[in-house]
Amino acid sequence: MANSKMGRLGLTPEEIQRRQMSFAVVDADTDFHDELSSGDLMVLESIVLKFGEKSATFQHGLKSPSTDSVALTTDFKCLLLDLRKREAIPIPDDIRAAAAELTTA
Repeated sequence: MANSKMGRLGLTPEEIQRRQMSFAVVDADTDFHDELSSGDLMVLESIVLKFGEKSATFQHGLKSPSTDSVALTTDFKCLLLDLRKREAIPIPDDIRAAAAELTTA
C-alpha cells in the first residue's frame, strides 16, 4: 500500500489508524472519453490537482498502454477528516509537503 497515492502522502493504513485521519470523497466528476472492451488492459494513473486548507482534489485516469488513449478521468474532491470527530481538519504540513513532491514529480 505504500506505493498507493495515499501511501505516498504518508497515509498508509497504519498511519490512518494511528493518526485517526483520512481523506473522504465529497464530490466526484467523471468524464468518459473512449470506449472500453472486455479484456482491455488499462493502467490507472493518479495525480494531485490541488490542495486547499482542508481539501484536496485528486484526478484518476484509466489509460490504454497499447494506444495511449485515455478512456476515463474522474476528479475526486476530498476533505481530510478527523475520524474520531467526523469533521474536516486542516491538512498537516507533512502531508502537504508530500503532495507538493507528487505534483512536481
